[in-house]
Amino acid sequence: EFRRVLFRSVAEKIRSIPAKNLASPESFLERILAESVSLPRESTKAQWMIALQHPKLRLFLLQFVNNQAAELIPDCREMGKFCIAGDNTNCAIFWAERYHKKTATTQEAIFLAAHLMNCSELINPSGIEGLEIAVCTEDGIRLVPDAELAELKLRATENDRRIGELVCSGAPI
Repeated sequence: EFRRVLFRSVAEKIRSIPAKNLASPESFLERILAESVSLPRESTKAQWMIALQHPKLRLFLLQFVNNQAAELIPDCREMGKFCIAGDNTNCAIFWAERYHKKTATTQEAIFLAAHLMNCSELINPSGIEGLEIAVCTEDGIRLVPDAELAELKLRATENDRRIGELVCSGAPI
């Protein structure tokens, strides 16, 4: 529950960044993270993938890193085509590399993220921990409910099973 409260708090503060500051939002995002977290050890492992629409669509990775003095400090970096948080060497990243489309609808992007997370967890169950998705629009922030996340996971698991059958059966596709 702490993670959801922190998640919503950070998301609300990001929505409140004045439009004039969105051209270079990194320092604002880092300050939001620093002010939002009282640094219980678990919260420093969290990473946020942030998509900002203005002045143009861009992706950022916001997380804590160790500086040269071994202190945990917020770090925000603009990413390229897509952003991977957590186990960024997991081969399930293939799904984002291969199937991410800039023209994807929000629902398509949510399902691709859920599928990637599901496959990542199957490959590295000790390094992947859950999925939280927030959909931010001009109307507000909506956390994807647990029931919807469970349904996404079921669909992703079924797709993974079917893909495995197609690829490993030796039958022509």
